[in-house]
Amino acid sequence: MFACIFAPDLNAEMSLADFAYRFSPLVEETQPNIVVIDVDGCEVLFGSAYQLATEIVQQLKQSKRDGGPDSKVNVALAANPDAALHAAVCLQGITFVAPNEELTCLGEFPLEVLHYGLVDVDQKRSEEILETLKLWGVRTFHDFAALPVTGVSERLGPEGIRLQQLASGKTERHLKLKQSPPVFASSIE
Repeated sequence: MFACIFAPDLNAEMSLADFAYRFSPLVEETQPNIVVIDVDGCEVLFGSAYQLATEIVQQLKQSKRDGGPDSKVNVALAANPDAALHAAVCLQGITFVAPNEELTCLGEFPLEVLHYGLVDVDQKRSEEILETLKLWGVRTFHDFAALPVTGVSERLGPEGIRLQQLASGKTERHLKLKQSPPVFASSIE
């Protein structure tokens, strides 16, 4: 299970990745205001994944006088890190994307919000593919996912297939982990 934290107005005083290390040692910083964390095993400390998401939201919404960043935040939980990311960016509050139901949640999102970098498609090629899809009348994740795979492969190539899988919420990838900064300490007895 993965949790994506999206804090669009987080101040520069606090790194979202540093905040995410409070909940998991496995953190991917996708953008400065978006992190994805692996929450498998966190239930021992925080309870269910939904309780963890609630705790994340509460800590990020704490007022500045209480020591918090007082930031707007969206958290999405999903079995797939990319589905969690898209849900957190496009939906308000806490979202739970059920396993094998990714397209039900993501289906109405416009193709313009598709994070093509997650599947290693460069910006120029992604723009070409999205322009072609617009000409075909494909506007949403659901429309793109409904296209036949062989047709997408023949007309858009392997990049088109990867983007289609991303829109379907069916990508399989490992997090690109951000290493926490080393802490050095010394002591003398």
